[in-house]
Amino acid sequence: MKRGWKNFWITCGVVAGIGCVCLVSGKVMGATLSVMDNYIPDWIGPGRGEVDVAYDYGDTPLEADTDQTYHDVRSLKLDTEGLDVQILRGTGKGVKVQTEDIYFALKFQVTEEDGELKVETKARRFPWRINQGNYGNVWIYIPEDLQLEAADLQMGIGELYVENIDAGELKMEVGAGTAALDWFTADELDVEVGVGTVEASGDTRQQADLECGVGSLVYTAAGKEADFNYSLECGVGELNVGANSYSGLGVEQTVDNRAQKTMNIVCDVGSTEIYFEE
Repeated sequence: MKRGWKNFWITCGVVAGIGCVCLVSGKVMGATLSVMDNYIPDWIGPGRGEVDVAYDYGDTPLEADTDQTYHDVRSLKLDTEGLDVQILRGTGKGVKVQTEDIYFALKFQVTEEDGELKVETKARRFPWRINQGNYGNVWIYIPEDLQLEAADLQMGIGELYVENIDAGELKMEVGAGTAALDWFTADELDVEVGVGTVEASGDTRQQADLECGVGSLVYTAAGKEADFNYSLECGVGELNVGANSYSGLGVEQTVDNRAQKTMNIVCDVGSTEIYFEE
């Protein structure tokens, strides 16, 4: 055997031996294909979960993978990552949940207990942190005559669209995603935005708490500016309420209109715009 080929096969043997050692070590340490799928970034390898179909707001699924109806629902808890979620008006008696093309690594689940419907992704780590995309679609249909006691809507990465929801307490928390709240009615409203974007419009009967980090928050409130008392805080961001600007460095101000409703607004670095619609 020539010296060159001999060195080649020796090198192959050494590399193969190292590979076997690494394989055994990984197995001993608890590595599995599922763990690899959670930890390897999404841009490595073809077809790692991102779906091809994109839906506009209000569209229904072309072919739902799951279709389940839940009865006697009094509250809704949503906590998802990487999904496009639509909460729409339904025509049935119960709350219907449909899904399509949800990436299995998200560990998506829907549960109902004691009147609370939970729609969640349970994965601890997510492969889209480098390459963001849509990893599945969820539709939640709420009967038109159903007033929820509470709706807690939390989303990290992804998109959320809500159509005409009625709840006693309505909370929306958006990390780096995009949310549109197309009319709501609530006694108490609580909206928190991290680096994402929220556009909301609706009727707050008692109190609205709005907080924007470095993202963007646009809220159109039913009524007129004088219908609310205000507690306003602005760091270095931009805060506009109606025709008034409260932007600046470390602005803190209260406005007492002797109104029955209150709006508490905190704007750190981002942009917060409040409009009114009678």
